[in-house]
Amino acid sequence: MASQLIRRALSLLFHSKERSCATGKEVSVWYDKEADFLEVFFERKEGYFRETDNDAVMEKVDKDGNVLGFSILKVSGLESGKPISVILKTQAA
Repeated sequence: MASQLIRRALSLLFHSKERSCATGKEVSVWYDKEADFLEVFFERKEGYFRETDNDAVMEKVDKDGNVLGFSILKVSGLESGKPISVILKTQAA
């Protein structure tokens, strides 16, 4: 069940991935089966993880609060067909 969900999520991410530098950014996706989490990064730079409104999702932000990516914890426990919904917040200036 979790592997099907991960394959579907990866398929959607990579299908929509822009390869042209002028029109889009590369998205990095990492899945750690042993630790049971998925990470998605929009930018590879220094930052830290903070909690979101969803216990299964952590967002990675830089020192200014800009979202760099997110992680989904306990992926194998996700219900099939039920999406995870969360708003990734940028800090107000």
